[in-house]
Amino acid sequence: MNKSQFQPALVGAAGGAILMMVVGFGGLNWHLGNTVDRMVAKASEDSMVAALAPICAARFAAAAEKDEAVTADLMKVKSWQRDDHMKEAGYATFPGTEANRDVAEACVKLVTAES
Repeated sequence: MNKSQFQPALVGAAGGAILMMVVGFGGLNWHLGNTVDRMVAKASEDSMVAALAPICAARFAAAAEKDEAVTADLMKVKSWQRDDHMKEAGYATFPGTEANRDVAEACVKLVTAES
């Protein structure tokens, strides 16, 4: 057998593989394993924030109904420090977890949107 007979097939196979990778990663939304791991972690964090922020806002609203100073105290705090205030007050802390800054930020957005 002559090696020159296989050369076009090998070049075509290599070109097809490269084309398939370009199309797959570029257009078909393929991802590497570590990218998928990061995407899953981000989606997990986002879903946790989406679930816990309304609970935090409800806790804050319940406390504000009992004591009107709660809302006034929050509004006295500078806007970029309100998430820290929410964490320190315990509204963004849930059993078995530490206070989460993302939950506190989302909670502040919910609470200040209602005010």
